[in-house]
Amino acid sequence: MSQYHLATGVTFQENQDKTGGSLSIRYPRRIIRLSANGVQAIKQLCGQLQGPGAWDEKTAAFAVDLENQGIIMRNFPRLADKDLPPVSIVIPTYNRQSRLTSCLESVLALDYPQEKLEIIVVDDSSPVPVDLEGILESVKPLLRLIRMPENRGQGAARNEAVKQAKGEIIAFLDDDCLASKGWLKALVPCFQHPEVAAAGGRVESANLARPLEKYEQVQSPLLMGGNQRKVRKGSALSYLATCNLLVRKKSLLAVGAFDPELRVGEDVDLCRRILERGELIYYLPAGLVFHHHRSELIPFLKRRFNYGQSEARLQTRNPKEKRMLVFFPGNSIILGATILTALLAGVLPALAAGMGLTVFNLFRQLVRKLQSIKSAECKPGIRQALPAMLRSQGTAVYLYSQNFSRYYSIPATVIALFSFPRLVPLFLAIHLLPGIIDYKLKKPSLTPVYFICYHFLENLVYQAGVFRGCLSEHNWHPLTMDFIRADANLLRVSVTKK
Repeated sequence: MSQYHLATGVTFQENQDKTGGSLSIRYPRRIIRLSANGVQAIKQLCGQLQGPGAWDEKTAAFAVDLENQGIIMRNFPRLADKDLPPVSIVIPTYNRQSRLTSCLESVLALDYPQEKLEIIVVDDSSPVPVDLEGILESVKPLLRLIRMPENRGQGAARNEAVKQAKGEIIAFLDDDCLASKGWLKALVPCFQHPEVAAAGGRVESANLARPLEKYEQVQSPLLMGGNQRKVRKGSALSYLATCNLLVRKKSLLAVGAFDPELRVGEDVDLCRRILERGELIYYLPAGLVFHHHRSELIPFLKRRFNYGQSEARLQTRNPKEKRMLVFFPGNSIILGATILTALLAGVLPALAAGMGLTVFNLFRQLVRKLQSIKSAECKPGIRQALPAMLRSQGTAVYLYSQNFSRYYSIPATVIALFSFPRLVPLFLAIHLLPGIIDYKLKKPSLTPVYFICYHFLENLVYQAGVFRGCLSEHNWHPLTMDFIRADANLLRVSVTKK
């Protein structure tokens, strides 16, 4: 059986003369030219060619590189019931009896052998103690209740359960979540590989009755996408949320479990320490859990404020990590010219100047890219290059506006209000822009006014939390970032000689 398969949107083609081939990636648009050895490696990795029992070092390194880029995906075949490992499900709770009852009902309905399950509920010193008396007698042997002497947060509650857990795998689930029937069976196959320490799945909204719930359905930070991916430091997916996370107990104990001092961001910190140890974490969307999102505005904004506040504390624990922003060729000139025009002539001339310079930069990069494609003797022409470049420019606009809206719009607008009033409308427009783009791309079942207002407030409150956290920790590094220069149109041609 093959260990890998091509990711969605990736096609493999071998040259007719058998001298090489290519991998075509739909998004971001790029073409990887393969040598004859590279073609053989792809066939061997994806089961099209029978090879030796163990790969050589070059093939193994080639596989890791392709998987890190999202070009190939590791296969995790389902296990027979007799081969499933024992699992301890840990559910911390605080003052949410009705939510907990619904959560337990979903867990008890799991498609998993009950003799291999253990369910540990940790009551984090609720004002009204948790009551499990309504649970059926037949499943009570699976349940264990731990009461914390004082409220110490979810991290400390989970750690107490881990100490007493008997399973090889610890499955973390929040009390406001509902597990799908196939939740565990979709994720535990990852642990057939000893280098895999953790795995998690998709989190979707449990309710869509209220506007905020519809907003969270497409905009929640718990959403990790619909494709399998490897979690990696510094990548778009650098952690998994603990409301849907399975961890090998041995690995969890090796990194010291959760930091009990962190009441928000403890999952980010745990995943970082696991990855630093050299172990792997996988995201498999089939491991589905449903989450009851906050449906009232004040609790929603308070949670976002806490998320922002946690950035400084997490950065203090790992000072080498910084935010990274992809910077596209020519865009620094466009940005500077737009701001200068706004200062001199106002918002509308500035927007016109920015659009004009963007079109010129797009044309310049298109000419250069077509020349490089021609020199590389590849098939794609202007029909493939132009859409890729338009997407890259759109991505650039979104990334810049989102970073500004999430980290810098408050001080920039305050300074402009007293020093450069003409810039205030421009800064407000930039703050609104990512919400407009997200609405267009994600197509929520919500009116644009509601969605854009929620988006505006979310980024505003998150930013206030970041500043509050920076003041508390005396650490302003969350407001700094490293710039990475990107290929102008994300249509790249590279040669792999493997």
